[in-house]
Amino acid sequence: MTVSVVIPTYNSAQFIEQTLQSVQRQTLTDWEALIIDGGSTDETAAIVARYAKADPRFSWHCRHGGVAVSRNAGVQMARYPYVAFLDSDDIWMPERLSALVDPLNRDPQLAISYSRAEFVHFDGASMGTVSTNRVQGVRPEHFLAINPTITMSNIVVRREVAAAIPMDETMSYSEDIEWIFRLMVTGGWAVAGLDQVLLRCGVNTSGLSEQLYQMEG
Repeated sequence: MTVSVVIPTYNSAQFIEQTLQSVQRQTLTDWEALIIDGGSTDETAAIVARYAKADPRFSWHCRHGGVAVSRNAGVQMARYPYVAFLDSDDIWMPERLSALVDPLNRDPQLAISYSRAEFVHFDGASMGTVSTNRVQGVRPEHFLAINPTITMSNIVVRREVAAAIPMDETMSYSEDIEWIFRLMVTGGWAVAGLDQVLLRCGVNTSGLSEQLYQMEG
């Protein structure tokens, strides 16, 4: 297989099905999906169990401690060369994994590939906004002002890199920006994006963007 998909989740029953379906629709089919649950009290675990029963590429795991803990745990469980992160209220375009794995295969110095994103409401309806994030010529200093990758759902990373340079589990805000900055500065790895919209990023006040951080503490 090629890609381990790490999906941290917490009380995401309202959104997670569309997220899991977007993984199933990938044109690149060589993947495993590790759903890392921070202790949901809604129907999240039951929904994931239903998908895992029908498709053994899905598996559910429980880890308490926060988003970075869940993501690091997923990286340690990952069995395949690349790790793709996905928040459980975001949606991938079908060609996403294939498109982002290709530059990693071609460039051994590239640690992270990503794309542009379309922003959508919680029900999947487009907000009519597409990101204009920097996708080429990315340098560490760019992460001091803004995150060109936008969100962790937009990242495919080499597993060996993510395992060697884990996320800071003491951080509960901007841990993704700090992680990529540290990866580039201390590891000398390159980061680059594609000028394609391959992610539909959920914008809502009750989804993962708010829920995941309730896992902290």
